[in-house]
Amino acid sequence: IATDQDNGIVFVGTAGTDAPPAQLLALARAVNEALARCGYPLCKGGVMAMNPQWCLPVAAWQATFAQWIERGDPRSLLAASIFFDFRPLWGDPVHANALRLDIARRAAANPRFLKQMSDNALSNRPPISWRGALAPAADATGVEGIDVKRAGSMPITDAARIFALATGVTATGEKAVASLPW
Repeated sequence: IATDQDNGIVFVGTAGTDAPPAQLLALARAVNEALARCGYPLCKGGVMAMNPQWCLPVAAWQATFAQWIERGDPRSLLAASIFFDFRPLWGDPVHANALRLDIARRAAANPRFLKQMSDNALSNRPPISWRGALAPAADATGVEGIDVKRAGSMPITDAARIFALATGVTATGEKAVASLPW
């Protein structure tokens, strides 16, 4: 299972500007490039903290997630599925936690959005032939195989994410298991 970098930065902004400080973007670029040297390729779509689009103050992130949830178009669904699993790695987690609570409230209150996320998740199906056997497919380079991430782990991850959003679970990763209601 291959992965690339998908990351962003949440910072406390100053009144009147959403622009990230230059030194924060420089730090983000250094970290993204260091991760690339460690074997985590840069995101081809530019979904990384060094991109000013993904280096935002708390209020701008809240507005961004609100737009994704309200729109529910394919681009918004993709962005939401990338960023819903965020975790704070450094600094005071209070801002990330407040953002997560706001997202959970908005998503749980929007059944249309949850349905769209479910429909989107169902598009990643296991590659089964008409006889019920696994059916390898050719990738962009012509090599045949089975994309275990897209056809295997993504549907499970998507289902867990949608369940969490629908039920207000705000934990991610190993903490999510401990917070499930059963």
